[in-house]
Amino acid sequence: MSGRGQLQAYTTINIGLTAMIDAGYDRKNPYCTGIVKLEEGPLISAQIIGFDTGHPELIEIGSELKVAFIERGEGEEAKTFLAFEPL
Repeated sequence: MSGRGQLQAYTTINIGLTAMIDAGYDRKNPYCTGIVKLEEGPLISAQIIGFDTGHPELIEIGSELKVAFIERGEGEEAKTFLAFEPL
């Protein structure tokens, strides 16, 4: 997989799951999740980073994205999460 795709749909979340609240997201710092159509054709859902989530109206469907990985936690509790960011 190339790790590239286009944003097909998205939403910003102000009140998230406990894990996202623990990661620092809240009403003042929302996060974005979306559906990305990979260059190879499949659709995948992931967190979308690199946009101003305080102004979701500026996020454009069709934006070109590339894969990114988010590390959360420390030591044995560390986990890697899939995300996408603008090219």
